[in-house]
Amino acid sequence: MTAARRCSSASPIALASRAKSGHSALVTITVPEFVDLLTQSCPETLPIVAEHLTDNDNEVLLHILIADVRRFSIERFEDHDTAVLRRCLDVVARGLTDGDEHVENAVAVSFVEDTGWWEPLMQPFMATWPAPLRDEAERQRKWRPGDA
Repeated sequence: MTAARRCSSASPIALASRAKSGHSALVTITVPEFVDLLTQSCPETLPIVAEHLTDNDNEVLLHILIADVRRFSIERFEDHDTAVLRRCLDVVARGLTDGDEHVENAVAVSFVEDTGWWEPLMQPFMATWPAPLRDEAERQRKWRPGDA
């Protein structure tokens, strides 16, 4: 399977909401497409994906895989491997902006939130993030109970 994107069948209201939040209104990336895009854009993640599939009977458990990608990204940051980090973060950001609801949620929760954006030690790593990931961290920081 390739990382080609497909047209979304979302309602016009949902499309408008996605467009307002910086999301692409006409395309979505599915879970299999996200995994393909990740391994094609950042082949250094192939061992992570292979181990994930082996451990999970060839099933993608996206939140777990995204958590593995988060740890991989932090390691690349700590090793000053900026080229690999940039390619990986760009794919993760695309998952947030162009992913279907499963991909978008996994990135928001298992990458952005689980990074610990409130921890001062994580700020230098987060400073390397593309704008959509930083914007999501800011959205989470401002969120209060009762917000839509």
